[in-house]
Order: sequence, then C-alpha cells, then structure tokens
Amino acid sequence: MAVTHVAPAVRQERAAVDSQIAEAVCALLLRGDRIAAGERFAEIVERHQRRATRIAYYYLRDPAEVDEAVQDAFLKAFVNIRSFRERLYFELWFTRILVNGCLDRVKSRARRNRWIVSAGEYDAGRECRADLDRRAALEPSAEAPLLQ
Repeated sequence: MAVTHVAPAVRQERAAVDSQIAEAVCALLLRGDRIAAGERFAEIVERHQRRATRIAYYYLRDPAEVDEAVQDAFLKAFVNIRSFRERLYFELWFTRILVNGCLDRVKSRARRNRWIVSAGEYDAGRECRADLDRRAALEPSAEAPLLQ
C-alpha cells in the first residue's frame, strides 16, 4: 500500500471546506430545514466515509460491526453538529466521536464474551454433573437411616 503525502495547504483547504459545510448544516438546522441540512451533511459523509471505515476496522475487525459503528458515528455527529466549534478541525472532532464509539463497542463485546459459555465448557460441566450424580447413587446416603 502506497503512502501518499498530503501537503499542509491542501489539508488546511479540506479542513476549511469541512468547517464551512458543518457551519452550513448548523445554520440550516437552526432555520428548521432538516432535509437541506441532511443533504449538506451527506457531503461530509461522502468526504469522510472511507477514512472512517478504515479507522473503525482497525479497532473492530468485523465488517458488519464496522458499518454500524461508522453509521452511528455519522448520526451522532449530525445530531450534535451544533456542538462543533469552527476553530477546530471537523475531521478531528468526528474522528474522536468515531473512536470513542469503537472503544465502547470493544468494551461491550468483552463484557458479553465474558458470560458466553463455549460448547466445550458446557459439555464438561454436564459430564461433571453426571459424574456427581453417579457417585451420589453409589454412596449410601446420610439420610437413609432416618428414612427407614
């Protein structure tokens, strides 16, 4: 994979365009025009979709979960676009939203996996229970004299 260098001037120009689009989305939302705001935000999605997918895949390694995480991050960015500050780079703001969402998913997956019993563990538990039942049947019960 070839590494391409983006000149600082180009990077600043991209950041300025992103900030302008984000500010336009904010203005449209303030006017109550959610449809136009969504259309303008779609430009941001188009500009950042590939990069967001690469970042999410780095953390999650599951294509289905990556798609969900990226979609959730864009939705969260749209809903919270008013908290975006123009003096910041939109790309950094959005990336922080995405990475935090990915880390939350990784933690959630770890919590779920902690409680999942593998088939081998389940079979071993059943065999252990059956063995205990056999032993109990062979040994005289302490309650047997009381029951007679």
